[in-house]
Amino acid sequence: MSPVPVAAAGSPAAAAPQLPGAAPPPAPSRLQGARQSLAVLLPLVIAVVVFALLNSTFLRYGNLTLILNTLAFVGIVAVGQTLLISAGEFDLSVGAVAALSSYVAAALVVREGLPLLLGIVVALLIGAAFGAFNGIVTTRLGVPSFIVTIGTLYIGRGLTEYISHGVSIYPLPSALTDVGLQRVASISLAVFALLAIVVAGELLVRRTAFGRRLLATGGNAEAARVIGVDVNRTKVRAFMLVGVLAAVAGLFQIASLGTGDPAVGTGWELTTVAAVVIGGTSLFGGTATVVGTLIGVLTLQVISNGIVSAGLETNWQTVAIGALMIVLVAIDVLRRKAFERR
Repeated sequence: MSPVPVAAAGSPAAAAPQLPGAAPPPAPSRLQGARQSLAVLLPLVIAVVVFALLNSTFLRYGNLTLILNTLAFVGIVAVGQTLLISAGEFDLSVGAVAALSSYVAAALVVREGLPLLLGIVVALLIGAAFGAFNGIVTTRLGVPSFIVTIGTLYIGRGLTEYISHGVSIYPLPSALTDVGLQRVASISLAVFALLAIVVAGELLVRRTAFGRRLLATGGNAEAARVIGVDVNRTKVRAFMLVGVLAAVAGLFQIASLGTGDPAVGTGWELTTVAAVVIGGTSLFGGTATVVGTLIGVLTLQVISNGIVSAGLETNWQTVAIGALMIVLVAIDVLRRKAFERR
């Protein structure tokens, strides 16, 4: 669960960067890893204890499965966001991409009578296309990803509204809705898909050359170029991966809803970034912990569910998440400054 690190610029390790196919950087010490794991788990543990004390039904199985089933969609996107942030960029268009890709798929299948598989493929291609556009504009034109992806957020939402006119598509094919409604011990298939994606993402970061290139790019882009990493291509691929996962999450959500809803993905932009930060991945790039992001998503959903189940004002959810993000980013900044002084 500890983030996979890349040496900071100016450190002894950075003077001899790793080749893309070489062994990964040395793992943090056991003490450091334990501290990082505690920092990730502590907010979740505190939230669970507090809400369990406030509401005796909070820890009941039905409520716990509700939490899991609700977090699955944003969790899928958060995995991709983790990989992109580890490369030093982030994507604020993910919710709009999820909405547009899933709505287009629903429209093609229901209104145009195309095969479901073709609709799914088109949705994935839309996600990849948005990701490629975000990546190319960011890397080739030098426009900050913050600006680029806010622009594509508006483009995606605008196109969705133009196509949908605010009207949902119903009914969806049973082959799709069956996936969304299927449960194993009251847990949706989307949760199992999320777990598989988390495992794949963690293996990608820790065991593949592409994962090492992501971390090298986010840790020190210039040093990565010196050792032969194509930084621009690496970032574009990471953007495309986020776009595809946003489309996957959108498809799972409309399958769960049973309708093609143009409002799919609303609010996912900042929620995924918050989950990544809470999970222990640095916003400055160069580290990644996909399992930590899963814990971050779970923490956010526990806070959201707990506030509602305890009868508190829902506005406190936003306050709690915002305060938690500020604290954790501040800790990351202080940690980096301490490292630079060594």
